[in-house]
Amino acid sequence: GVKLHPRSQGFDMVGAEAMKLYAKIEKAGLVVLIHAGFGLDYVADDLYKMARTFPKMKIIVGHGGFTELDNVIKLLQNRENVMFDTSTMRIFDLVELINNVSYKKIVFGSDIPIYDQTLALQMLVDSATMAKHTPHQIRSMLGENIQKWLK
Repeated sequence: GVKLHPRSQGFDMVGAEAMKLYAKIEKAGLVVLIHAGFGLDYVADDLYKMARTFPKMKIIVGHGGFTELDNVIKLLQNRENVMFDTSTMRIFDLVELINNVSYKKIVFGSDIPIYDQTLALQMLVDSATMAKHTPHQIRSMLGENIQKWLK
């Protein structure tokens, strides 16, 4: 797969060059993990354009798109080619994601070494438990979802 960080790499998420890259990623059958957290204020429309334009490209929304979470959820939760990564999400954003998106669309992420893996794991398990998810659903978010999606 490919990890992209528009802020750090200095590119427009839906600029012409990025769109050419996404076409190649889709053609190659690769997954793209795209940073959608700190440093990016408005990501929902760009992520939606990516998902809609390249429906066969699997997109993992890094950090769940927490900087614009309500819009990201609204636009992307029903897209078959999108998953939401939980890395470095604030607890209240993580709870909102878990309460509003199918557990089948959520994948655990820790963003090591930037964030503490144990804390990230505990936050996801605790938040999912509070949202009354079953052990099976929690296991799915912790690894089974991404394993199935990548097959």
